[in-house]
Amino acid sequence: MGETGGIVLRVYEANGRPAANVKIRLPGGVASAAEVNLIEESIRKLNLRNNTLSFDLHPYEIKTFKLEPGKTN
Repeated sequence: MGETGGIVLRVYEANGRPAANVKIRLPGGVASAAEVNLIEESIRKLNLRNNTLSFDLHPYEIKTFKLEPGKTN
C-alpha cells in the first residue's frame, strides 16, 4: 500500500538488457495507473488497456507504478 493509498508496484530489470514492451496483466478493479518516482511522486498517468500495464525498461532500470482501485458498491 502506498503512503497515500493505492497499490505500489515496483519492477527492476536485473539482466542488464533492455526489455521492450513489457506487459503486466492486472486484476480487474484497477481504475487508474501512474508511473511514479521512488518516493511516489507522479511522473505520468498511464493508459490501461484490457487491465494490462505496458512499458519498456532500460538495463538495470527500476520503475515504480501506483495503481488506484476503482470504487466498489
